[in-house]
Formats: sequence, C-alpha cells, structure tokens
Amino acid sequence: MRYDAFISYNHDADGVLAPALQDALQHLAKPWYRRRAMEVFRDETNLSASPELFGAIRQALDDSRYYVLLASPGSAASAWVGREITYWHSTKTAASRRIVLALTDGELVWDGQANRFDPERSTALHPALATSFGSEPLHIDLRDARAASRSDNRRSFRRTFRHSIAKIAARVREVAPDELESEDLRQHRRTLWLAWSAAALLLLLTVASAFGLVSARRNADRADLQTAAARAQLHRATSVALAADAMSQFDLFGQGDTEQRNLALLLAVLANRVSVTPASLDALMSILRPDASDNAIAADPKHPLTFTPLPGAVTTASRIASDGRVAVIARSPGDALAVISLRDGSLVRTLHTESPSPVAAVALSSDGGVVAAQLADGQVVAWDRHAAGPRRIGAHGGAAAGVALSADGTRVAALQHAASGTDAGVLRIFDVGRRGSSNPARQSIDDLPGELTDLQFTRSGAKVVIRSRHSVGYFDATTGRAIGDPVRPPAAGAEIAPGAIVLPGRGDPVVMTYRTADGMNVWFGDQTGQRRDIPLLAMTPGIQRDLGTGVTDQDVRAFLLGATLQFVATPDGRHLAALIHSTASVSWYAFLFDPASTQPVGKLISTTSLSVAGGFTPDGSALVGVGVLPSSGTDDSAVWKVDFDVDRMLRQACAEASTTAFPPSLAQLGILARTTPRPCPRNVLSVSPRRGLRADAKVSIRGRVNLPLGASVIRVGLCTDDAVPRCELAGTSMHVTERGTFSSTLAVPLGFVDWSGTAHDCTRTQCELRVLGSGDGLVYPPPGPLDQPAAVGIGFVPGTPAYVPPASTTLPPNTTVTDPGSPQA
Repeated sequence: MRYDAFISYNHDADGVLAPALQDALQHLAKPWYRRRAMEVFRDETNLSASPELFGAIRQALDDSRYYVLLASPGSAASAWVGREITYWHSTKTAASRRIVLALTDGELVWDGQANRFDPERSTALHPALATSFGSEPLHIDLRDARAASRSDNRRSFRRTFRHSIAKIAARVREVAPDELESEDLRQHRRTLWLAWSAAALLLLLTVASAFGLVSARRNADRADLQTAAARAQLHRATSVALAADAMSQFDLFGQGDTEQRNLALLLAVLANRVSVTPASLDALMSILRPDASDNAIAADPKHPLTFTPLPGAVTTASRIASDGRVAVIARSPGDALAVISLRDGSLVRTLHTESPSPVAAVALSSDGGVVAAQLADGQVVAWDRHAAGPRRIGAHGGAAAGVALSADGTRVAALQHAASGTDAGVLRIFDVGRRGSSNPARQSIDDLPGELTDLQFTRSGAKVVIRSRHSVGYFDATTGRAIGDPVRPPAAGAEIAPGAIVLPGRGDPVVMTYRTADGMNVWFGDQTGQRRDIPLLAMTPGIQRDLGTGVTDQDVRAFLLGATLQFVATPDGRHLAALIHSTASVSWYAFLFDPASTQPVGKLISTTSLSVAGGFTPDGSALVGVGVLPSSGTDDSAVWKVDFDVDRMLRQACAEASTTAFPPSLAQLGILARTTPRPCPRNVLSVSPRRGLRADAKVSIRGRVNLPLGASVIRVGLCTDDAVPRCELAGTSMHVTERGTFSSTLAVPLGFVDWSGTAHDCTRTQCELRVLGSGDGLVYPPPGPLDQPAAVGIGFVPGTPAYVPPASTTLPPNTTVTDPGSPQA
C-alpha cells in the first residue's frame, strides 16, 4: 500500500498536534539514506485541490494500512471523522485491529462489564466507534503532547515525546516499541557520525582550498607588487631621463631663448607627470625659477610689519616655530623680542626681557605659543600666551650656549658654558607650566666634552640632542643622563658645523654638515650606527650658475668652505631644506633636499639677507623665513615665503609655456603614450545646454584653464565661428579657483558688437562662446592652447526674435581699434 498510516483528526482541536505527530512518525528510526521512515497521510499535506474531496479521502483510506485517530471531544463531534470511520469499517478486514487511538483531550473509559467504551464518560470517543472493539484496545495518551506542540519546535517535540510516538509507530510498523526506540538511537548515532565525518571532510577540503587560495593570492599579490615595482622603476627611470633632457635643453639653449626655455619647461613638466622624483623636481624648479629671489609676504595693511618702534637696531637671534606659523626676532641693544605672523607678516606681539643683558638665543614651541630666550649671562626667561610678562626660570650660571623648547612647550633645556671658560658645559632641564609656573632643574650635568654649539629636543620630547664641534650626544629629557656613546662623523677629526637638525623617525637621526680639508659634506647619522654621507657639491649647480660663467668646482668648494648651513624639516620629515649662508657674498641659498634618497631637489630661493631663520608651513608645501637686511646701519627684517607645491608649480609651468607647442614625437615615448600623452592638460570649456536657447537664456558654464598663479579671473565672451573669429569687446569675468577651474551661470545675449564695431546676430549665424583671456588683459584671438579647445558653439531656437544692435555700433571718436585677426594686424 501507498501509506503506512492515515491520521484522522479535528482541525480545530488538533490542527497543531497533527503535523507534529506526522513529522515525528516519519523521522523515528529513519535511516540516513531514506527520505522518511514511513509514509503517513494527512489531509493538508497529501490532498490536492479536488472537487471530489471525500472521494480523495476514500482513496487515501483504501491506500492506508492503519487508521490513527486523534481522539478528542472535537473529533468525537466531527461528521467527517464519522464518515472516515464508517468507510474504514466497511472496506477493511479486521478494521478495528488496525485502528490506533491517540487521546489528545477528554476521556476514554472502558466499561469492563459491557465490554465496550462507556458512552457517558468517554467524551473523546466518536459514536461510530462505540461497538467497534470486542476487547479493550490500547490507546496512547498524548494530552501533554498537545500543549507542548504549540510551543516546542518539532525536533524538541520528537525528543520529548519519543516514547509515546514509538508506541504508535510500533503498532503501525508491527514491531516492539523498545526495538524501535533502539533502532532510532542507532540511526541517530549513525547520522551524527556521518554528519561529523562529512563536516570534517568538508572542513579539510575547505582548509586545503583556503590554503590554495591564499597561496595563489599571495603569488598573485607578489606578482602584482613586482609588476608595480617594475613599472614604478620604469617610470622613475623615464622621469629621470626626461629631467636630464630638460636640464640639458635649458643649459644649452634655454637661458637666452624663450621658446627653447619653454620646451625645456614642458619636458620638466612631463617628467613630473610620469613620476615625481628628486631629479624631476630639481629640473622643474631650476627652469621655472632660475633666478629665485626674495618673495616677501605682503604685510597686513591693518597691522603693518614695522620694527621702528621696537627698541634696538640689530638682530641678535631669530627662530621659526616648527609649524611655520610664527617667527620670533630678538633685537639689541634693548630687551625686545618681536613675534611675527608668517601668514601675512603682521606683528603679533612684543615681548620684553626686562633685563639689560642681550638675548643670545631663542626657542619656540611647535605652535609658537611658548617662547623661551636665553640671555648672554646664561639666564633663561619664558613667555606663554596666557602670561602678561616674562617668567625667569633659570639663574646665572655661565655664558649662554643655547636654549631649546619641547614641541608642547612644557620643558625647556638650557646649555651654558662652564664659568671657568673651558670647553665643558652644563645642561639644565626645567619644567615650564602653560601658565608660566616652573620647577627647579630636574638634573644638571657638568663637564660636557667638546666645544658646545647648540641643542634640540627630539620630536617626541623624550630626548635632548646636544651638538659640539666633534660629536653629537643624546640625553634623557627627564633625568638628563647620557644615552649611549656620542655619535661622530665618519672622517677622523672632522668638525661639525652649526645648524644641524634632528629628524622625526626611528633612532632620531641627525642631519648635519662637517668640514674636512677637502671640503664640506652632508651627513646622516643616528645611534644605530646607520650613516649616509654625500658631497655637498651635489647641491651646487644653482650656486654655480649664480656665481657666473667660468666658475669651477674649486671656486664653489671655496665658497662652501666659507659658508654656514642651517637645516629645517617638514613636520613629517619627508623633505628637508638646507639654508646656505655665505658671508663672502652676503647671500643665502635655500635648497630642498630629500632625506630618503639623500638627493638635492632644487634651489628654492637666493636672498641677500645677512641672516635667515627658516621653516616649513604645516602642510610642508612652502618654505617660510625671516631674514635681516642691512639698511642705513640698522637691521630691517623681512619675511618671505617660497611655494613649492608640485601641483601649483606644474600649473604655473603650463601657463608660462602655453604658447609653445610640445612636439608630438616626445609625447609618444613608450610608456608615456599610455600614461601621459601630453605634459599639460587641455583647456576646456563646457556649456549646458548648448542648443535650443531662447532670448537671454541662462546657461551653466564651466571649464579649466592653465593660468599663472597670480591670475584670478578669466573672460568668456561671444565670438563668430569664422576661421578668423570676431569676438565681443568685453566679455563676462569669472573667478578662477586655485586648481585652475571656473564655473558660473550667465544669460547668453542674442548678439554682440565686436572690436571693429560690427554687430553680429547669433539667431541668424552660428556663434560660440570662447575663453577670451585672463586677468585685466583681453587676448584676441586666444593664443596657443587657449584657442579651439576652449570654444563651444551655441544655437538658438528657430524663430527667436532677431538681435537688435545698440543705437550706436561704432566705437567712440578718436579711438583706434586693431583687430589682430584682420590681414592688416
């Protein structure tokens, strides 16, 4: 038969229990390879939509071996259950022996005298079964299961009522209940074992696949890295080659020929488009600014920079905060220090030492909020932004040898020569509160060897680095004790020049210069013993050009031997500037330097200041400085700034070389054909909408132009689309952003009057918008790259009212107009 059992029940009473019982019977002692342990019919799962419902029920009863009745008061009152029982008895042999009673609610009471169920007390018995049994049948009590089926999930239901379910299944499957339960346990264990085995196998396969995937990914990543490294190396080599070509072009032809100079400039731009390297930056800056000189910061007109009211006429010390925002200058005779803003050159405040002893050295915190000064007699005074006057934090103890502040301004280190006048010195470290409070020295160290030159806190503030003429010593900023042995230059007996600097990074590396009999070298050293040494002559092509033709390396070497150097670094330590001061020629040179590759990048500035203090802006894109200029027997201070942001320099170079066509053959050099087809981006102009305009329709306009950094506006105007276009006299001015882009919304007129006074009607002939020029000068027609790429045709809706020219379309009397596009121009 098709079904092992037929479940009969009342939907209202046992609509939840019946599905749970069906599921439990089908899963009890089920082998893992079979879908069900037995086939059980239940109307809601086995009946399809049929107009002959009871006919389908009869067919299911015919195909079933056992009839399982969920007995309850609800089923006892059900007419459908009665019809099923009646049909079962009428069609089955020994029908009552194949009926399994499962009590879910009510009572089933057997009357032994009458040998039947008591009809009065058996509330769960259907009347059709009143005389069906000749002896008391076994029934299974599922009244507790009925309540549990409403809250438990089916797996929990099978586990809780397994014994009762086994009794029903044993009757149907005609085996002993305990045997069936044992088989269920065996099948369950076997299924678990198979599941765990499959899971373990799957895990092994997954791990093996993962290892294979990771290995493949690592190999792919390694290959990608190697490819990227090879490509980057190729780009760097190509950039260096282009930079060398640019410098050769500039040195041979470009210094006296504008066209050749622009071609060299475009080669330098292309080198930086391919890869920014020290060589490409050096070429760009050397060609873009071959005669770099003072670039003074304009003083704020509301707070003009003037030193006339300040006491003193000669600058004795100057320093710039590490974030490049402010500088401090000490004046003598007198007791005045000036704090200057390096943003606009304004005077921030004036500090007074209130002591007759002149200032010998000054120091600032990283943000310039705390200022410390060491007087010539060794005394140390400090100011912060909260205190009205100076705070004396150190007593007399010998001649001044240097002062330093930690980056956060909470500690000051003072170096003093011993009173005996020997080379030995004394280091004192003080705590300085933000509001001027101070504590005595934490530690004093006497008898420092060598001739002391200066000192500096490391970027973290944990160490103090002291430099003498022959060594560099590291000291703990809390205890003052020496850390390790002093570090010395590689050449025996070499003298370390003043102006060294501690770079941020592991080991707190020091960059300095040292002199030997043969010349001057730049040296990188730290406590780990790592050293790099390069000749300073590698930095001198700019100096050699400035000194004039016929200057030899020997002349440059003599120039450097008589110079002093000062180093300043960007906040992240990626770039370094070397400030070279020559007393012989009363001039300063500033070079950008790459600490990682120890290569010079380019000359930034040359100035005739007697002394210079320099520093970087917070983003590291510009070098700022304060210098002292000799004037009428007194010192006049000047503040300058040199911008070396690569993007801005590239835009400036493209603007300056915009009239020079770059040879296409140079732009198709192998890898360049795919990455950088041209040195400078095209000037573009876009208009939306371009067609279907009506009278004075508003359009959005945007574009990009290569303009000099000083240009802030461009002019866009209407022109004819002739081979030699005629354009309107004025045009609309638009502001250009720092990135060279502009955008605006304007009403397009129906026509215009050109330079010759001729009126043009754009509703009848094709007109176009063009970039006419930049700044206050009108360029017509636009030269070079500002021509066709920066023109957009426009069109009006047919039938738009024709343009009506002004009453006078001629220029004022006695005015001569030259049209550069006419044959006479």
